[in-house]
Amino acid sequence: MPQLAQIAATYASQAFWLLIVFGIIYFVIARGAVTRVGSTIDARAAKIAADLAAARQARDTAADAERDADAKSAKARAEAVKLVSASKSAAAADAAARVKAVDDELTAKIDAASAALGAAADAAMGEVRGAALSAAGDIVERLTGKAADAKLLGAAVDSAIR
Repeated sequence: MPQLAQIAATYASQAFWLLIVFGIIYFVIARGAVTRVGSTIDARAAKIAADLAAARQARDTAADAERDADAKSAKARAEAVKLVSASKSAAAADAAARVKAVDDELTAKIDAASAALGAAADAAMGEVRGAALSAAGDIVERLTGKAADAKLLGAAVDSAIR
């Protein structure tokens, strides 16, 4: 039967062109779309790395400020002790008044420095937390396509910061 004989030739031609078309589509997607997605992922990874580096820098700056304040506090206390002992040996009555005044002044300075240090550390941790929340929220949104739950995200970032 001639109708059955031409079926093989017709399907062979169609199968050939089907393979050609699918091959072209595969290479267009593999070379075009996949490389664009890869470059987008690489760009996002670089941004996350930069955000993390900025957070580390802020944390290191806060730690340096804390060490400086501790050193100044220790130096101020050492100077106060020297002043007190020198004052006591010079005159006992006059020394008692001077020691009280100097001690109160240094305590106020130390308290002020401690408060400033605490505020600087809190501000730095707030910035680090904010940057981490932003980066984590962006990552979750990019990966899932949905906005992250703020409470869960906040708890996860707070846990990681501790």
